[in-house]
Amino acid sequence: MERLSVRHKVEIVRLVGDNILSKRKAAIEFNNRHPDMPPVSASTVHRVNKVFNDTGSVSKQILKVQNPRREIRNNNQIVEYFHNNPHSSLRTAAIDLNIPRECIRRCLTKNKIKPYKPKFLHTLEPRDEERRLEFCLWAQGEYLENRNFLREILFSDEATFTTNGVVSSQNSRYWCTENPEWIINARRQYSHEINVVW
Repeated sequence: MERLSVRHKVEIVRLVGDNILSKRKAAIEFNNRHPDMPPVSASTVHRVNKVFNDTGSVSKQILKVQNPRREIRNNNQIVEYFHNNPHSSLRTAAIDLNIPRECIRRCLTKNKIKPYKPKFLHTLEPRDEERRLEFCLWAQGEYLENRNFLREILFSDEATFTTNGVVSSQNSRYWCTENPEWIINARRQYSHEINVVW
């Protein structure tokens, strides 16, 4: 990593930050831009970005002893922030608290605060239990008549896009020390929706 100039390190940081590239793709892009230089690896890109995230500089990491009182104050501030805003992202917390994301991540790990995803449950209608039982009995009957019945069903993955904006639990988090069993009851039918199957 020492053979890289400060200008090259800044370029690597910008490749990851501006274009939201993965470390591997940023390394490929950097190598394509500088074919005359020895190629950099994804781990080099990671190290350069880690130094930048930790210190705010791409120069050699300067080890400085943080004021213990300030560290305790920051930890208390971070824990209180996520206690009051459990759905916040690390990026939003870093902006609100003016503390680097890596510091926030370390604090959350140290305090055993983890991100939990919600579980989406369909709202059950009064006759749903009866309909499910009917379906099970029908499927058993079909299987008894045709032992290949289950092999003739095409199972695929799908995503439902709805007008209320709920698509996936990937973008939702609840930061807590214990699993809150966060459940979101979703309506069974939507006025406008589309299923994408692949």
